[in-house]
Amino acid sequence: MKRIELNREGYYDRWNPDHLNELHSLNQLAEGQDCILHEDSHMRLKVFGMEPYERIPFRVLQHKFTLVCLTGGTAITRSCKGAIDLLIFERGETVTRSIESAAMVNDLQNIGEDQMIVALIEYLRPVTYGEWVDGARISTPSTPAK
Repeated sequence: MKRIELNREGYYDRWNPDHLNELHSLNQLAEGQDCILHEDSHMRLKVFGMEPYERIPFRVLQHKFTLVCLTGGTAITRSCKGAIDLLIFERGETVTRSIESAAMVNDLQNIGEDQMIVALIEYLRPVTYGEWVDGARISTPSTPAK
């Protein structure tokens, strides 16, 4: 993924007033209306399909996550800190981010001419070796599961 900074953090003068109003009225506990494919105590898998120029509203992320672009495409994301970034994905590219503060608040807008499909994997808590998950024991790479 290529990331091009369009606006630095802390500068909101280039922002659309509607986006600023949405951000200011955001309920910090809101998760959005997402298509959740799977969720358990360790992870949550969501998929978003965006038509050309469609935008996913601001959402709160509180856990480490991986974003997988299944189709490739070009998008803009805005952060609650004022940054605006252009994101250019090749098909299958992934980005993993750890949340450094209490939460991360961003939107995502497909600015390409084709549909863009992304999967979001949120890691709700780490899995430890030797732990049972959905009927299977997690083993270290050198110790096969019994």
